[in-house]
Amino acid sequence: MHEITTLAADGQLVFPDEFPFGTWEDRPLWWRVLEVADGQVWAFARQAVAERPYANAAGATTWADSDLRAWLNGDFAQTAFGEAEAACLVAQPLAADANPEFGTDEPAAPGQDRVFCLSYDQVVRFLPAESRRALVGENGMWWLRTPGGAPGFGAYVHNNGWINAYGYNVDEARVCVRPAVVLDLQALLTAAGLDAAADVVRAGDYGQELMLEVMETEDLASLAPFVEAFGVDESWESFLVEQLESFAEAGDAGRVDALFDLVGTVEFTSGALCKALGEGHAAVCGTLIRHGARLDGRCAKVPLVNDTPELRKARKEAYGADRSWYGTALEGQATGHMVRVLTNQGLLAKADWRGLLCAAAADPEQQDLFAWMLCPDHDPVPGISARWAGKHVAVVQGSAKRDVPVSSEGLRWLWHPGLCQSDPESVRVMAPHLGFRDLDEKGELLNLLARNGWNRELRALLDVYRMFSVNQLAAAVTVAREHNRRSTADMLLTLLRSIGAGKVAAEVE
Repeated sequence: MHEITTLAADGQLVFPDEFPFGTWEDRPLWWRVLEVADGQVWAFARQAVAERPYANAAGATTWADSDLRAWLNGDFAQTAFGEAEAACLVAQPLAADANPEFGTDEPAAPGQDRVFCLSYDQVVRFLPAESRRALVGENGMWWLRTPGGAPGFGAYVHNNGWINAYGYNVDEARVCVRPAVVLDLQALLTAAGLDAAADVVRAGDYGQELMLEVMETEDLASLAPFVEAFGVDESWESFLVEQLESFAEAGDAGRVDALFDLVGTVEFTSGALCKALGEGHAAVCGTLIRHGARLDGRCAKVPLVNDTPELRKARKEAYGADRSWYGTALEGQATGHMVRVLTNQGLLAKADWRGLLCAAAADPEQQDLFAWMLCPDHDPVPGISARWAGKHVAVVQGSAKRDVPVSSEGLRWLWHPGLCQSDPESVRVMAPHLGFRDLDEKGELLNLLARNGWNRELRALLDVYRMFSVNQLAAAVTVAREHNRRSTADMLLTLLRSIGAGKVAAEVE
């Protein structure tokens, strides 16, 4: 019998929404609780256990005489459940089942089933949201025991969660099996070594009540035992996002830190950082950034209990990259000041700096911030400037009326490997003036120039900075040759020999 994690709280035993019970293919079988009532737990498999036909031969078939029923109550049950687990199963007299869309029905199955497939009506009752029915995997279809729309067909749940009531041919072998069971709650608790006399409540139900209390009291500490026992499910994630944004807007860095200490990470943090910037809360901004918050709407990919692709998509639309966080952040009264502070402290991620820069460039009221971000140290590079080119910031030779000065530091922040594809001319202008301190960035820039055969810019960079290691120069020779840039490769080989690295040059020549 596998260990089942529970929590004793408020005189109750909090039972998990998902728990291990039995073993299949040498791994624990995980079950999702559908209902806890009348001393019983209704549950069905979190994942499929097999792909099998409803019946081994085509033709009219009922659940009563189906091969799938025989397999579930025979080979599957005998293999999956040991003696102690089998004793917890409550055999069910399955009532007559009807297909509500097509009017087909069948009589009640004789005998009783210890393991069974859910019916159409049970899926609608227990899993009203299609997102709750979806099965993750290449083949997400799973059988119902309900007859299909014609003899020889069986209803099933499609991989996106909707019920196909007309169904598949009963001998279709590509449909999955998600068994359901009813367990005697007290027997299950006793077998797992738990308090069988306690009043039992589902974790999801208890958690919802606990969340309401925390929203009123803001006492995050009361969540700690629950989160430690059961983790965070998808319903909690929205709550955590909203709590984080509330603490950030209020400037409460202590509670922001406490929230992260409690749950480890929050899935979407852009909204909280946006609010902290707009309100001018420097301490909160620093705390959020330290915990990985960004304005690009990225998802932290938190492993959530009871989650589905559809629910993740809905949260991403509400909190993620589909939102224009950079533009929203600049609407805050204090954002401009905070951008200056965080830039000077080196706390802003480069991607966020570029996103805010573009948002400022596109906003006529933020031109002063745009100009400052490009030249924060007031030490412009002679002969080049920057301008807003409709959808991106371009770097050009010379200067026109609305162009702004740009410093070496501004150029370093502007540059990124993908800029070559989106604006190669800007890269050519920038390259001779880029003096990276980061070794990886130096290597990326060197390979970029070698790949494109930009010898003039490469020569200017080598003459001015001489900032590349021997290994980086040798790697660039290989890149240049792979892209048929012979003159560039020859120039790099000559440089290697001139600095006493003739042996390395010979090895890559």
